[in-house]
Amino acid sequence: MKMEMKEMMFDFVLLVNVLTLFLAVLGYLTNLYFVRKEKKRQNILTFFDYYRKMFASDSFCMLNYKKLNDGSFERNFEDEKMEVKFVQFLGDCDHLATLKTASGISDELNSYMLGWFCQKVIPQLSENEKKAFFWSKAINYLQETASFAETLQGKGG
Repeated sequence: MKMEMKEMMFDFVLLVNVLTLFLAVLGYLTNLYFVRKEKKRQNILTFFDYYRKMFASDSFCMLNYKKLNDGSFERNFEDEKMEVKFVQFLGDCDHLATLKTASGISDELNSYMLGWFCQKVIPQLSENEKKAFFWSKAINYLQETASFAETLQGKGG
C-alpha cells in the first residue's frame, strides 16, 4: 500500500513537471510571437518616419521636385548644401532598404510611395556612387523600386 502511494505521488509529480514545462514552452512561444509582431510594427513605423524625413520641406526631394518633374534637374556637384542633402537621401534609402525587408512593406506600397522619385534620381547618380560598396544597398533599393514602379505603371495604363 505504501509503495502504491509512492508510485502515485511520483506519477503526480511527473505530470505536474510535464505540465509546467508545457506551460513554460507555450509562454515562451507566445512571448516570441508578440515580440516579433511588435518589432515588425516598430520597423513599419520607423519606415514611415524615414519616408516623412525624405519628404520634409527642406529635403532633397522637395527642394528639387519641380525640376525633377519637368526634367530640367541637373545635379550640381559644386553645390555643397544640395550634395549633403543628396547624400542624406541616399543614406535614407539605405535605411529604407533594410526596414522594407525587416517590416514586410510590400513592393507595391514601396513603389507607390517612392517609385517616381527613384526613377528620377537614378540618372543623377555618379559613376563613383554606382560603384561604391557602401552605397550598394541604397543603389539596389533605388533600382528595384524604380523597376517595380515601371512594372506597376505598365499594368495601370
